[in-house]
Amino acid sequence: MSLSRWLKSHESPARNRGPSDEHLSISKSLVPQISKSKLCVDPASRLTGESQFRILDLLPGHNDDGIECEIRVSQLEDGEKYEALSYVWGALATSSTTKMSISGSERPITRNLYDAIKRLRYTDQRRSLWIDQICVNQWDKTEKAHQVTLMRRIYQNCSRCLIWLGEIPEDANFTVVDASAAFYYLRFISDSSKYPDSEVPVLLLGNDNGQTTRNAFQAVMLHGNPWWSRIWTIQEALLPPDAIMVWGSLQIPWSTVENAANNLSRGKNVPHKILQRVHQYHDAHIGFMYGVRGLTLSKAGETPLNVLHRWRYRDATDPLDKVYALVGLFSTNPFPTVKSCSYEISPAQLYSCVTLDLIENEVGLKPIGGRRGEPRVTPDLPSWAIDATCHKYSTRHTWSWWSYANRYSQYKADGGRRMTYKSTMDNTVLAVKGFNMDKISEVSDVIIGEEAWENVTDELLSKTVRDWRRQCMDPDATGTGTDGNDYTGGGQLDDAFWKTMLGERMLREFPYRRTSHLDREVFYKFLANGDNPEMHSTIADMVVNQRFFLTESGYIGLGPPNVEMGDEVWILFGGNYPFVLRPRTIDNGSGPKFINERILVGDAYVHGVMDGEFVEKFVGDSSEVFLF
Repeated sequence: MSLSRWLKSHESPARNRGPSDEHLSISKSLVPQISKSKLCVDPASRLTGESQFRILDLLPGHNDDGIECEIRVSQLEDGEKYEALSYVWGALATSSTTKMSISGSERPITRNLYDAIKRLRYTDQRRSLWIDQICVNQWDKTEKAHQVTLMRRIYQNCSRCLIWLGEIPEDANFTVVDASAAFYYLRFISDSSKYPDSEVPVLLLGNDNGQTTRNAFQAVMLHGNPWWSRIWTIQEALLPPDAIMVWGSLQIPWSTVENAANNLSRGKNVPHKILQRVHQYHDAHIGFMYGVRGLTLSKAGETPLNVLHRWRYRDATDPLDKVYALVGLFSTNPFPTVKSCSYEISPAQLYSCVTLDLIENEVGLKPIGGRRGEPRVTPDLPSWAIDATCHKYSTRHTWSWWSYANRYSQYKADGGRRMTYKSTMDNTVLAVKGFNMDKISEVSDVIIGEEAWENVTDELLSKTVRDWRRQCMDPDATGTGTDGNDYTGGGQLDDAFWKTMLGERMLREFPYRRTSHLDREVFYKFLANGDNPEMHSTIADMVVNQRFFLTESGYIGLGPPNVEMGDEVWILFGGNYPFVLRPRTIDNGSGPKFINERILVGDAYVHGVMDGEFVEKFVGDSSEVFLF
């Protein structure tokens, strides 16, 4: 097969840079009315229409009664009223399942779903629900794939979503009363104007009741409740027109939860004395703020690339769902090469296709960076493709992507050169053009930061940077052939070093200005004494879980922790950052298919090339490099 047939070409245009506790008493005004759609359908019967889906009618009953339901087929265009359930399946093992009657037949369901249905059942009338475990034939891959494509419409068309967080545990370090006080706290923060000025919610008190209420609050939020860890619950929370959170016998509108998170994150609409107490119990609020605010940001609108990185830490039983569960967040499919939600392809195939779509969407190579040495999980995945199956390591390090992404537009290492790329027909090889600028000759130790970068102390940060400076200022290490004061990329080596440690940008969560000569004194004062939060966060953002390196020509930089001596630094067209590439070794003795076969190690900051300086002065033709 000829190379022109084996490779698919892509050419992209130039970029533009540039007060009483409410228990479960859900209003019956939203109770769907039964239409003339087909009743009592065999739940395993195949759906034949393009927009057909099943609705479960939960028959009335009392607490000790067995659960009885009927199932029917409807069309999305019919406009029937139903509620959709969002929940965590739970284990499918026999010991974790129980049975319920569906259209006269006994069917096993997971215990968590059984508990939800019992809680949600009315005593005097039917209740129409859409529940994926029952309404989708999970053993028919064809039906499942098609129903997945309909889920956006299913959740958008429901009257509301019921977010089931499970039963309140009886053996926990809090009680139902504490759980009720936690929900009361959310109502208070959502609209404190409804409450007396002198009131302080129990959750913010320093006594035993305050502690047990905080225990309950943390148990229902991110890191405390499994609902927040599942990938499918994202669209289930964002797409419906209305939603309520249900925890055992308690309930609270989702809009109240969202509003409370927004008020706290912005420090608005909350009395100052309350905010002071919130800061005092910051740790108790982390799971709440991160979990809810992330959903709010995605609902407001994010690029497909940011959405994928924001949510890839969430769990999915099937790794393909790491992508399919996010497609429904967009009105049009953000991944054009993924034309259907097929469960017949491998995760590596899917993730490679998605990465190519994101490169096209971003009109650049931004999608292939921002990993900081994160371990790869998916078998047979090309080095350049995003691994949507997130390593557990990364649940604590999602900041690594945002550090990269927030700085990305600040640089243009490729000088604005137009990106062209090719991919093999099986999407396993990515061919791009650029310049091989240098080879890495020396590397440093790495700060791993096992918890999170906020927990890296001033002392550890300062010691590491001072060690790197000694390594950098050693004339033998620079390879410049000078006295070590001049820098290959221009200016003085000392200036190049401290600016590298800051990425030549100062941060207040986001980069807000370039460094100036005045920052040098502040930088070295921090290394000596610490106690400068802005300088700490700026340095940590650049150096934690990064490796300092020097090149043969005397450039200095920061790259992924797995950078090795002998790796190459490339400027790739379409990349605002330089990239570290590693010559590909072939163990089977078959020999290379192409010249310049490489493995992507990751992106890097290299001082003196981040604004396109190297590209401007380079003499010669670009090279094509093949990434495997």
